[in-house]
Amino acid sequence: MKRRSPSSSPSPGPSKRQKTEASPDKGQKFGAEPATNRRKRKASDYARQPEKRQKASSNAQTGTGMARGRPKRITRWAPRVQPKPKLSSAIVNERPTTKLNVHVFGANSCGQLGLGHTQNVQVPTLNAQLSKNTVGVVQLSAGGTHCVALTHDNKVLTWGYNRDGQLGRETSKEEDEEEEVEETDTPSVKEREMTPTEVDFTHLDLSEDTEFTQVVATESATFVLTDEGDVIGWGTFRGKGKVKANDDDEEENDIVAFLPGTTIQRTPMYIPLIKDIKALAAGSQHVLAVDAERAVWAWGANKRGQVGRKVMERQAGSSLNPRKCYFPSGKWGGHKFDIENIGAGGYHSFAIRSNGEVYAWGYNMHGQTGICDDVLNKDSSVPLPRAITFPKKVGTLDGERVESIVGGESHSLAVTEDNRCLSWGSIEGAALGIREEDLVEDSILYDNDTPTPRILAVPALVTNIEGKSMFAAAGPSHSIVVTAKGNAFGWGSNDEFEVSQNETAYVEVPTLVRSEELDEARVVAATAGTQFTVLLTE
Repeated sequence: MKRRSPSSSPSPGPSKRQKTEASPDKGQKFGAEPATNRRKRKASDYARQPEKRQKASSNAQTGTGMARGRPKRITRWAPRVQPKPKLSSAIVNERPTTKLNVHVFGANSCGQLGLGHTQNVQVPTLNAQLSKNTVGVVQLSAGGTHCVALTHDNKVLTWGYNRDGQLGRETSKEEDEEEEVEETDTPSVKEREMTPTEVDFTHLDLSEDTEFTQVVATESATFVLTDEGDVIGWGTFRGKGKVKANDDDEEENDIVAFLPGTTIQRTPMYIPLIKDIKALAAGSQHVLAVDAERAVWAWGANKRGQVGRKVMERQAGSSLNPRKCYFPSGKWGGHKFDIENIGAGGYHSFAIRSNGEVYAWGYNMHGQTGICDDVLNKDSSVPLPRAITFPKKVGTLDGERVESIVGGESHSLAVTEDNRCLSWGSIEGAALGIREEDLVEDSILYDNDTPTPRILAVPALVTNIEGKSMFAAAGPSHSIVVTAKGNAFGWGSNDEFEVSQNETAYVEVPTLVRSEELDEARVVAATAGTQFTVLLTE
């Protein structure tokens, strides 16, 4: 089947990061910069100062969405200081600086919209607790039922569900018992979770001028990237298997763990074994990272092959340690990889090479990796591989110049350099944004011998998007695209109004997301969780 050739003109999309003079390789996208002399914090710097508590109290009174003021007398357990591992070198990542407003809609049963209540929101609503004039969010990521945001003044805020420690701060009732205060002066557990509140990093051996440059969230964990290329995280990964609950017992449950030997990490800690990281991407239960040498690292749960390596049953916990992904064209030793960008779906992963080739691995039951070549070349009745264990070239994207790529649970989206949006994967649920009657017959895989179309095996153009596609985001079963004009289009599942359309269970084609509060705003980015969406606007 002939496919539309991409335009030869450069994309007007986001500009690439400029190479620095200290780059280890002139052809390398991720350059390095000279190290700066940074004063290490003294032990006394880790103590909580009274003025910090007063500032928090002031913020709470002015409605900025920060933590409520603490009582004067607190006896709180504090995590032990964790020394910084001697890993990262001189590279420096840049922190985004544009202050943005936050608009939210969809499911809110766990307070994941950060509005201070748990009622669902039907139309995009400005979160007054995260106003750009008072808080100044510069980047935000949605997990399953929680969110993490980075602010212009280098704070990391979290809110939403916290059963697995994904907020990186203590919100449980046990904390109340340690505070010698009247109960009426203490925020409830739910209030602590659904209010955007700063994460405390003082137990880490951070340089005084360390800056955070990116935040990402899985369903039950959160990760932060620093300007020096270190990765800090907390929470847990979930997946079926046996977990050692203590020294004596081994329990069968669905918690994998955060790292080997750590079931739930409730406070920030350094992720070992990786250094010089330039960017992160998060799936439902795994994380990808690309380093300064443009190699890809992966770790997390691996029951569906999403970390890109084979893990023996008796070594199930080893997938929790970051490891490099092997690409057929990559070489170990002194040779560099050439990965330009990474992306993650729910249980699958993507990497884009400098020559435009796309590689994928992980869960493929619905063709979401795009690796369907063998089936298409033989017979549509041939079953797809359930999982792609190692990175493999996505032949169905040959001829396309992909700029970015993301995935939901059973579908995927790509934005090309000439600003088109492509989708593929499961047809059920309308997450592709293409009507069944508009699908090309040769690109469809059917369910057994029935006439029911099940999988769109070849990436197809998503129409009905007015303007140039600049950015795509995907929840488990819904999709959002941001255009160059600053509009957001949504489609797919809408049971909880996650694409903000009235009285319909799903939206078949891209539809403009609108509200009075969005009329005067320009959407520049989006992130999607489980049945909720967050738009960032200028």
